Amino acid sequence: AYAHNGLGQVALQRKDPAAAANGFRRALLADPRETAARHNLRVALQQALRPLAFVVAVCAFALRFVTGSHHDEVVVRASAAAAALVATGALAWSVRNVTGRLDPTLRRFYVGLIRDDRRLASGIGLHLLAVLTLYLVVVLPLSADSDLWVVAFLAVIVGRVLLFRSRR
Repeated sequence: AYAHNGLGQVALQRKDPAAAANGFRRALLADPRETAARHNLRVALQQALRPLAFVVAVCAFALRFVTGSHHDEVVVRASAAAAALVATGALAWSVRNVTGRLDPTLRRFYVGLIRDDRRLASGIGLHLLAVLTLYLVVVLPLSADSDLWVVAFLAVIVGRVLLFRSRR
């Protein structure tokens, strides 16, 4: 169990959360009482979601400059659509990075982990809210969407805090 946990930590340092999660899972299979491996599984999930928070925050912040400096509806809508697509791509990449190379048992473990940890679930939910808010800028009237970037940006910041301050 100790060796599998160590291999998982090496993979985590190489920024390969899926390989790390598989190593931690093998450690838990070898010794189900291994609390370090259980904690490290949570860390691998958090590491896989870290790029999502960064990309969505940058998209929301960039949208602030577009909505603040341009009053041309076409420019604002096109910029919002581009930001929303980039954020959706980051979301899809993060989900694929987390679940793409995991076996079904580990996927079920992560679903259970997210379901049981309200902070973790809330953090992920706020990231989804931020992405959806970027889409709202595309469909709402121009006068109503001027401050939606704030909602998206704050959702990412609070979501990130919840993700990385979740139960240890």
